[in-house]
Amino acid sequence: MVTKTVAAGSYNLLGIHFWTDVHAVKLPHFYPAAPVWSMALPAWIHFGNVRQIGIYSFDPLHVINTFVLWVLPLVPPALILSISRRWTSLKLLLSPRRLPLAIQVAALAGFLFWLSQPFAGYSPWRYLGYVWPFVWIVVPWLICSQEQK
Repeated sequence: MVTKTVAAGSYNLLGIHFWTDVHAVKLPHFYPAAPVWSMALPAWIHFGNVRQIGIYSFDPLHVINTFVLWVLPLVPPALILSISRRWTSLKLLLSPRRLPLAIQVAALAGFLFWLSQPFAGYSPWRYLGYVWPFVWIVVPWLICSQEQK
């Protein structure tokens, strides 16, 4: 699981797509060409059936795509809060003892999902939906809590 997280993070944030000889054999349609760089693993490193690792490609457009999808969940709350002029309600998030437990959990879950999105897999658009607790629970609560004051 650690290697999957590192591989996904390097592809999504740096554009480096890693290659292994096992993936090349099992998924030839994803790896039709030879890698840009590869090396044999030393005999003392046992990594399942993997005997060679390398870099398959570099994709800077995927980095841009990831960045756009990483920032995208922040746009609706920012627009809603700026239109309603509720920026002062963001101070509540910085003092969690004054928040109800459900809002604390939703804010923490949304933030952690947002933060871990580039490391979760190779298609960040798929993980975009996990940020919903912040967008659909915390932001409306912030707006409503300011209107009651």
